[in-house]
Amino acid sequence: MSEKEVVVRVQGLRKFYRDIKAVDGIDLEIEEGEIFGIVGPNGAGKTTLVECIEGLRIPDEGKISVLDVEPLKNKKILKHRIGIQLQEGRLPDRLKVKEALDLFDAFYSVPSNHNKLLEDLELTDKADAYYETLSGGQKQRLVVALSLLGNPRIVFFDELSTGLDPHFNVLSKFFV
Repeated sequence: MSEKEVVVRVQGLRKFYRDIKAVDGIDLEIEEGEIFGIVGPNGAGKTTLVECIEGLRIPDEGKISVLDVEPLKNKKILKHRIGIQLQEGRLPDRLKVKEALDLFDAFYSVPSNHNKLLEDLELTDKADAYYETLSGGQKQRLVVALSLLGNPRIVFFDELSTGLDPHFNVLSKFFV
């Protein structure tokens, strides 16, 4: 059996907000193909940890490597290798679903198959709908679609299930 590549490595990560320890000495390794979840109560530092790994937040201490790239030193390289679904996302109300996909897809050198994403995320009939007319679950599925553009090697989901319809299982559609 061959050893899987470690795609995320975090060593001694610490992040403080004034006197509050948001993340205190986290060490972890995530291997290729692994689905890794972080659970804990509100305010436990989950989003802060993920945002440090993504290069969106600067840690106070520690080392981070994502796909052999240091997120803060190589943001340009990393952003083409990862997908991110933020905890809270919002698009302009008068932007259509297909326009959002076209806009975000333009950020990547390799175009994505919008029709397949729309089909997999049960949004085909909403391609011409304005963002403001979508239900909460449809808005969340659109944000998931946007995070999958560019064919990322790693996708980070923060509060993935918020707003999704109970019958809709994103992980089974793409990762299992």
